[in-house]
Amino acid sequence: MKTELRLMDVTDATAESLVGLSDNLISNEFDAGVAKTMVYNEMSDIPVSSRTELDTLKENMMVLKDLSDRLTFLSKEVKYLMNLK
Repeated sequence: MKTELRLMDVTDATAESLVGLSDNLISNEFDAGVAKTMVYNEMSDIPVSSRTELDTLKENMMVLKDLSDRLTFLSKEVKYLMNLK
């Protein structure tokens, strides 16, 4: 019995649009009118600070882009290893 393994193609239009959106949000500085929130970060030098929701979104989009890049690399490596056998 042959088992077929299909890998998710992470370079589709959806992933590219997310990366484009994160680059756009990171490059633009439009903080006008956004409410600030008090944030507690135990490991920081200043544990209590204020951060806008837009700053939080930018940080989350950077993390998402990093994880997307790692997933793309891992997917390519698994495809390569599957082709060796």
